[in-house]
Amino acid sequence: ALLLKLEKGNSNEIIPILGAFALGSQRLLPALQQVYASWAGIKACQADVYKLLDILNQKTPLQNNLKGKRDFKFKNSIHLKEVYFKYLSKKEIILNNINLKIKKGDKIAIIGSTGSGKSTLVDIVMGLLKPSEGNLLIDGKNIHDQKNGELSDQWRSIIAHVPQNIYLSDSSIMENIAFGLPLNQIDKELVKQVAKKAQIFSFIQNCEKGLETFVGERGIQLSGGQRQRIGIARALYKKAQIL
Repeated sequence: ALLLKLEKGNSNEIIPILGAFALGSQRLLPALQQVYASWAGIKACQADVYKLLDILNQKTPLQNNLKGKRDFKFKNSIHLKEVYFKYLSKKEIILNNINLKIKKGDKIAIIGSTGSGKSTLVDIVMGLLKPSEGNLLIDGKNIHDQKNGELSDQWRSIIAHVPQNIYLSDSSIMENIAFGLPLNQIDKELVKQVAKKAQIFSFIQNCEKGLETFVGERGIQLSGGQRQRIGIARALYKKAQIL
């Protein structure tokens, strides 16, 4: 304003110019606020993005290595010995001094009320979670033994699991059953066999494209029961030692 006063000399000429600046600033303010909010959001998420990039850049085992791990043979028993577990974010103990022995060939059911730790116990048995205390012994070997880091990977590789919520990719029924394999490595006859065992084959036959039928994003083209049966067929396709 002082510079304009010195340059123009007349206040009547300065007022319209200042008004134009004020109006322009008012119009620009929302856009500037959005820019600042976006910049603040980027800065806040920057650490998470770097962590995600680190995860994505990690080397994954080759398919041949995974096949080698499946040579692991389960012979006798699964033994949970004095197992305790609690999540780091919670104070209460989920599993308290669990002692359980499951012999090879047993068919077992784990029952209990909601939140009692059934899924947590199964995740520990599968080697997905490490006990806070105690050991998971497979044929007498502690699968979380630090001296044998591959043992837990070998154990997980011989287990087929049907979760409550089945993840389906936006691809064909065949690709979802033989999940993770390229098309040229899929055993089509085996896909048909496991689909029959999972009682989903009759539905597939009625589809116009059969096994080539696309299921849609997260299986949106299928009913809940059909998604579950594809999940069962996927587990059977693995020919795992433990289901």
